[in-house]
Amino acid sequence: MYKKNLLTVVKDKAIVTGMTAAMAVNMLALNALAEEAGGGVDISSVTTQMTTSLTDLVSKAAVACAGVVGVGLTIFGLKWVVTKIMSFFRAIAK
Repeated sequence: MYKKNLLTVVKDKAIVTGMTAAMAVNMLALNALAEEAGGGVDISSVTTQMTTSLTDLVSKAAVACAGVVGVGLTIFGLKWVVTKIMSFFRAIAK
């Protein structure tokens, strides 16, 4: 069984702790900035922008999925036609 080196374990824990501390400091700074700016952030404009962006993203994803499905069906359709033509000529050759 593989055992981790003590230095590797300490390094991994230090990285996770450092990232957590950095995120906490970032959140505190954001909160302080929002309070300084005049009472917070306008949530309605943020949610409206997020809804618009999400709707745009979903429509682009739907177009991409439709394109992939169309290409896939075309490839398999062509494969099916070629297989039928080959089987026809094999039957004639016999």
